[in-house]
Amino acid sequence: LNKVLKSIQAIDPLNYFYEKNYFNHLQHYDYLDASISTSIINLNNSEKEIRSNIRKSYHSLINKGLKNFKFHVMNFKNLNYKLFKKYILLHEKSAGFKTRNIKSFNTQYEAIINNHATLFFAEFNGKLIQSNFFNHCNNYAFYSSSAEDPSFKNNKIQANHSLIYYAITYFKKKGFNYLDIGFQRFNTQIHENVTKKMVNISFFKRGFGGEIIPVYRGVKYYNNNFKKKDLINKIKENI
Repeated sequence: LNKVLKSIQAIDPLNYFYEKNYFNHLQHYDYLDASISTSIINLNNSEKEIRSNIRKSYHSLINKGLKNFKFHVMNFKNLNYKLFKKYILLHEKSAGFKTRNIKSFNTQYEAIINNHATLFFAEFNGKLIQSNFFNHCNNYAFYSSSAEDPSFKNNKIQANHSLIYYAITYFKKKGFNYLDIGFQRFNTQIHENVTKKMVNISFFKRGFGGEIIPVYRGVKYYNNNFKKKDLINKIKENI
């Protein structure tokens, strides 16, 4: 009726912790498997245990950051759109151009208003140098995006390691159960072209010690001619 050619669905990995049988049941409905993985930190563990699972090389970077940076949290209780504008400018400065339109950022701000997101900042000498945005629902947080000031070149005191750790401890204190640190991509798959940058980002996130859990996804085609054409194009893209 609606001339749909292709459908892409995913199963929330949070189900891993609550379902007796966690598997890709999308395949029962003629979906091709397109699963990847994610890394989830169990915030029900003690802070000592959480820290012990973090990659050893991160510990000194976290400690230096906690000592040298000032951290800010924006949630639904302390909304500040002027500060949020600085987050937008930091995104543009980090990328070197406008990556998204203002509607996209306003959607993020609305998520903060509705207590579905929290924004974290790291400040050094009165200047915001790093920001991390987390979406959340039902005591489950997801590390959504990050932006840094490229002019801050002090590699001895990197900001993101300590800011992420600060967020981990923040959500733990707030009574959250899990923090999804982000998708894990290891190599190119038929349905996803994975770049070296994506692999490096995955490796960085994996260093925070989360459990690697499948994110079951599926792709369903409603037209065989389109299916053949789409799959051939994807194979060509990934060769």
